[in-house]
Amino acid sequence: MGNSKIFIVLAALLVLFASVKLYSNYDSSIVVREAKTPRSDLKVLLYTKDTCKYCILAKELLVKNSIPYEFIELSNNRELHQKIAYQTSQNTVPYVYINGEFIGGYKNLLELEESGKLYIESELREK
Repeated sequence: MGNSKIFIVLAALLVLFASVKLYSNYDSSIVVREAKTPRSDLKVLLYTKDTCKYCILAKELLVKNSIPYEFIELSNNRELHQKIAYQTSQNTVPYVYINGEFIGGYKNLLELEESGKLYIESELREK
């Protein structure tokens, strides 16, 4: 019985020393990520259909990044959908507008997010 207590104490000390060694090598700068601040000047408007997976993904992307948006449902408005499709030359939803400018669909919105152009100190479009 005495040997098992010694073994437990030695194992506990080994874990303690290993933890101290790991903590002393810990670099908190690796874990800390730069917080992204959404631009407050963005007015996002989505034209969507309720069963469209890309429409849902676009909304989730905006929510995840705390970017407010408005949306107009096209599921029961064929006339408006045809009008926007004609104006944009895009037949698929979502239609994404930022500050009144048509930017494309979900993939275009995702590209803007990945490039950082939806955040402070980034410009939506280079002039």
